Amino acid sequence: MDNFDLPGPKRGSLDFLSFPDFLLGMSAAQNGSQSSNVHSVSALSGLSDRQLRVTDYSLYVQDDFKIFPRFTLNVGLRWDLYGPTAEKRGRMSNFWPSLATNDNVGGAGTLTGYVVADNFTQSIPSGVGKTGNNGPYDGYYRYDNLGPRIGFAWQPLAHSARLAVRGGYGIFYSRTAGNNILQLDTLPPYSVREDLIGVNGAKATFQVPFNPALPPPSAFPIFLPRTLSSALSPEFLAQNWQAPRTQQYSLNVQYEFFPNWLLQVGYVGAHGTRLLESRNLNQPFLASPQNPINGQTTNTLANVPLRSPILGFGPSIFFFETNGNYLNDSLQILLTKRFSKGLQLQTAYTWAKTMDDVGNVLGIDSVWGGFFTSDAHGDRRHAWGPADFDRTHRLVFNYLYELPKFHGGTGFAGKALTGWAVSGVTTIQTGDPLTIQDVRAGTIFGSFFFSQLGTLCPGATHSSIPTSGSVKSRLNNYLNASAFCSPVQVGDGTGFGNIGRGAVRGPGQTNFDIAIDKATRVDWWKEGATIDFRTEFFNAFNHPQFADPGVLLPFPSFGQITATRMSPRIIQFALKYNF
Repeated sequence: MDNFDLPGPKRGSLDFLSFPDFLLGMSAAQNGSQSSNVHSVSALSGLSDRQLRVTDYSLYVQDDFKIFPRFTLNVGLRWDLYGPTAEKRGRMSNFWPSLATNDNVGGAGTLTGYVVADNFTQSIPSGVGKTGNNGPYDGYYRYDNLGPRIGFAWQPLAHSARLAVRGGYGIFYSRTAGNNILQLDTLPPYSVREDLIGVNGAKATFQVPFNPALPPPSAFPIFLPRTLSSALSPEFLAQNWQAPRTQQYSLNVQYEFFPNWLLQVGYVGAHGTRLLESRNLNQPFLASPQNPINGQTTNTLANVPLRSPILGFGPSIFFFETNGNYLNDSLQILLTKRFSKGLQLQTAYTWAKTMDDVGNVLGIDSVWGGFFTSDAHGDRRHAWGPADFDRTHRLVFNYLYELPKFHGGTGFAGKALTGWAVSGVTTIQTGDPLTIQDVRAGTIFGSFFFSQLGTLCPGATHSSIPTSGSVKSRLNNYLNASAFCSPVQVGDGTGFGNIGRGAVRGPGQTNFDIAIDKATRVDWWKEGATIDFRTEFFNAFNHPQFADPGVLLPFPSFGQITATRMSPRIIQFALKYNF
């Protein structure tokens, strides 16, 4: 049954903290507390179909200059112009905090901060602005996306090509994914989203969970003003949206020290700016008599929404922006032996460090970019830490060895002992960074949806977190839970933790994949044909590759390793006829 014209939300969800809450389903007034048995309510109603349009332009010029016979210079320039994502029928809106005021929020409400595209076809109510284009953010094209590139190749030895030096530098831009634009579907005037949690959803019952009720989709487009009781939870894009930029640079030396043997040593680095990230722009401030926030002078769980910068919104709202940064430096060593005399191998070692301030604590950065950890209004340097994928050391070794022919591959013994080969890939790497989180932290700031950082006890340091011994002996206590204390009390809630991102490393990995091949000629069927029998051993030595331990406090699973990254040893066989 189509419910698009039925009253209430188009879709929604309920969350209960316990089974008794599920059975009771009472409002706060019915159960005699400050909160409903329905812990949280999320609902969406509106018109979500969009006809999106994007127009991009790119120009590129490049040339090579042979400065002298052994030195070549490559120079290029790229110019990218990314137009805003527009909607053909004007169904594009956004919210710009720079235009938002809290005037009249306590009365009839306000629409300040909301903006619509220039091709919006309906009348625009007071307080709503325009973006200046058919897209959701300020400006039409950014004309400064210039990406110069320069590279060189140099042969230092006049009479030998065995030594080569190469280097390069370039600036690159990229368009952000369209998923971010889709988040605007939850904004007025074509959609309204309601997220109520804790005391904000005190009126919710299992029978009538969406209270106040949202209008049916047939009523749109409509604007709902922000009021003290609206508790809207929008998701919007930054006004100054920009294309992410990456600078890449490298310098390496290649030397053929023996015939078919090549050694390459190089430095590779990258610096990214304007990266996509998500931030809770409406995180409440701490109030005091000397520094009142919206008239509030104390800090309680009850007045969390009143201490938010933008009244009428919930204390946790998604704000997508392009302010993230990362820095990567790496030493890369590559040893290669080209196939000769039955042997081929390659060894690649990387010693690297990648730092960023867009830690992805929820594992969903493909959509929302990563999260600015803990204090959204704080110093960005506090969020700077090892990237979630950072591996200090990584060694990959692959090889192929074909055994020599026996008796020229003739006769029964020659055919049985000829055509054998062994190959494999060995990977050794250090563990990834672990960020310790505490679900009890940050409640005085309304941090209900996301886990916050843990709190080190007085006297404890980062070296106090890991326990000692082999990984196998530490499966139940890889991390030292006694190094952490409860979050600091602030009012009747809790403050943020004090530990940094990536304070400790998870288990490293060592894995061997091996394959054995036997190729047998079968000229009796077709000249040159072979039958290949192959046996593959994945995780050949059945070495356990332990996963990361639990990092959520105060759960019993904290510090415990309960899974592996890879399966136990797997053996598979294959038979192939080649002709």
